[in-house]
Amino acid sequence: KFYDNWRLSVRGEWFTDKNGFITKIRQNWREATVTLAYQFLKNFELRAELRGDLSNRKAFLKSDSPGVSRYQRSYALEGLYNFSIL
Repeated sequence: KFYDNWRLSVRGEWFTDKNGFITKIRQNWREATVTLAYQFLKNFELRAELRGDLSNRKAFLKSDSPGVSRYQRSYALEGLYNFSIL
């Protein structure tokens, strides 16, 4: 948290699929995500995420043209409501 209601998170992952068992392609896959969150109420949070994926193989379908690419970017805007009884 960098203010009372604001939070910044960074996450990274590395995945190796040596035999293509999970992804159907033998590849090394890296991922990084940055999340900016604002907590409006005690039980409600709004999040904006930016994620980048990178593979050593062309594994991602292109959204703007035919073909495949070694990288992929995605964006998300999320609302999270915590309705726990406790």
